Amino acid sequence: PTAINVPYDQLPDYIDELTSMIDVNAEVLCYCTGPDCDFSDQVATELRFLGYTRVAVFTGGWEHWNAAGFEVETNGTDL
Repeated sequence: PTAINVPYDQLPDYIDELTSMIDVNAEVLCYCTGPDCDFSDQVATELRFLGYTRVAVFTGGWEHWNAAGFEVETNGTDL
């Protein structure tokens, strides 16, 4: 429910807003559409560069999340 959609190619446009919304000490989980996408790794690297220390990557991404039948909320936040 607290997911924020920030497409990697638009990350520079939203850095200020994103960093004002998420404390640098917060747990942050980055994920992509699936295991073949590496944008989540790149976003995680950018966040670490900005001082975030509790950043993880879910390598299975959206594809594996859905396949496992985990809960999905469709009215999350898009920046």
